[in-house]
Amino acid sequence: MSRYFADDTNVSALRSPEPTADKMVRRANARRTSGQTALVSEDTIPALDVAALQRKYHPDRAQAPRPFEATFRCPLGMSKQNFEATAHGAVGKWIDVMSKKGWDLASEVRVRPGIYPAPDLMTGIPLLDQREFCITASFTLRAPKPVRIELPRGWLEPVVIGRN
Repeated sequence: MSRYFADDTNVSALRSPEPTADKMVRRANARRTSGQTALVSEDTIPALDVAALQRKYHPDRAQAPRPFEATFRCPLGMSKQNFEATAHGAVGKWIDVMSKKGWDLASEVRVRPGIYPAPDLMTGIPLLDQREFCITASFTLRAPKPVRIELPRGWLEPVVIGRN
């Protein structure tokens, strides 16, 4: 197997694609039948949690790996060898771009099926003969810079909403 792919890379998605809209409906029906409930509206909108923000943006976390995602398209009915060559090229270009932006690869690169049909990037029109694939990996920032966030005082107080 190649160095970019896990053993569970789904190349069969090129042979029998399921439209993304159908997949979303199937998953929504599964959630609805599993007993998950909708969000309940509250009377109070909580204030920002400053301690959580400090934990999230602390300088120690600047070197933590962060997940990123990229996409590429392949025509349907493509052979596995051609698919792997196309995927290797897309992954290599993506890693080069991320490296030029100051990010270093920190995890295994995974390729998984994405949207079918793949949308045209300029017009948004679905391309029925192509499937989109997603590339995911984690990267670390080579030279992180400090971040300072100033919040207005009103954001630190809860907002109460009156019910009619």
